[in-house]
Amino acid sequence: MCVYDSYTTHIRACKSATLLRYECGRQPEMQPPDIDRTQLNELYLYIAKKTRDEGHPGLGRIRIAKLLFLIDFGAYFRLGKSISGAHYVADALGPAPTEELLAIRDLETQGRLKMEPGYERQEIPVALDAPNTDVFGSEQLEYIDHQIERYKGFTGSQLVDVAHEYPGWIFAHEHGGTKADVPLKSVFLAKRRKPTAEEQAYAKQLAEEFGLAANG
Repeated sequence: MCVYDSYTTHIRACKSATLLRYECGRQPEMQPPDIDRTQLNELYLYIAKKTRDEGHPGLGRIRIAKLLFLIDFGAYFRLGKSISGAHYVADALGPAPTEELLAIRDLETQGRLKMEPGYERQEIPVALDAPNTDVFGSEQLEYIDHQIERYKGFTGSQLVDVAHEYPGWIFAHEHGGTKADVPLKSVFLAKRRKPTAEEQAYAKQLAEEFGLAANG
């Protein structure tokens, strides 16, 4: 499915307030079905290694979890599919992948990742092995690198602030709490805001140019 088709399909669905309340704020009756964690595991390892090698500020679990969110939801918008396949809930710190601890356990058991103590009891994932990038398509890997580079200068706290601006998380957290689903399709929701004075002036200018301005 192309991005345009994905956009038009989901934007129609998201026009229903009832559906939004169900999908962005529902409490699952059971745990999400198991997923193939191969791509999640390799993506987690890739982020941990790349951000450490490049000296990003803040290397803790919180920062990696926020990068996973930004990569997955951005990929869904750009490519029509998330990369890790993880499910997300409206955690207090923003959308959080429910399978994160399972991915960490897998990688620790395999001897490919270890956790080190960090600032204020935060854990820092340290890659002990190179990730297998063959599990990603070329577009996926390009987008992963794009997002990591885009947020290179952001600390974990700053990425939490970014996550708190996400409309899907805001709606889910307000209506369903920290365990509510944050569906991928919520990436097409827009946060309403009042237009700035500059935007209003430009709109008035266009209206006058096209003869749409009200008389008087």
